[in-house]
Amino acid sequence: MKHETKGMLVGFIGIFIFSLTLPVTKITVEILNPYFLCFARALLAGILAGAYLIYTKAPIPDAKQIRQFAIVALGVVFVFPLFINIAMTTGEASHAGVILGIMPLATVVAGVLLFHERPSFGFWMSALTGCALVCTYAYLNSEGGFRYTDLLLLIACAANGIAYAIGGNLSRTMNAKQVISWTLVLSLPVSYTHL
Repeated sequence: MKHETKGMLVGFIGIFIFSLTLPVTKITVEILNPYFLCFARALLAGILAGAYLIYTKAPIPDAKQIRQFAIVALGVVFVFPLFINIAMTTGEASHAGVILGIMPLATVVAGVLLFHERPSFGFWMSALTGCALVCTYAYLNSEGGFRYTDLLLLIACAANGIAYAIGGNLSRTMNAKQVISWTLVLSLPVSYTHL
């Protein structure tokens, strides 16, 4: 299989799995406490990530990287999942899916502010148009106002955008699989103590 084809296949599988996040979360928060779900998921993922890092003999991050990992963990391991879990206790997965459509814009804005990335004018026009459509949908879908769940989802998007930008920056010096794995492993003390 060609490298490009393999990359497209892996990307498609990743998108498919991510598309299940909200419906599965909606079902799960009807059974489990949203806080427990957040920390239990992080604990399990952290244990598996630790096994991966040991198996691959990944180098240990330096002090500067660990500070960056702390910010990434705050966004992708704790704030994003917890706020999504809470939003799904009363919100609809389909509505949340549309709101989360602004996550790429949040990531790019964080990249611009933190790392001086310079996307093209065409990108900004497309992204802002998409964001305007998402906001219009949220407004119209909630009968002329925004919901509490919309605020939770926007905070989750912002936290995830910042974390993704910093994680992307870390992946310039470290394998991307190691970045997410170290993020999860370094989150283990918080995940374990908050169960």
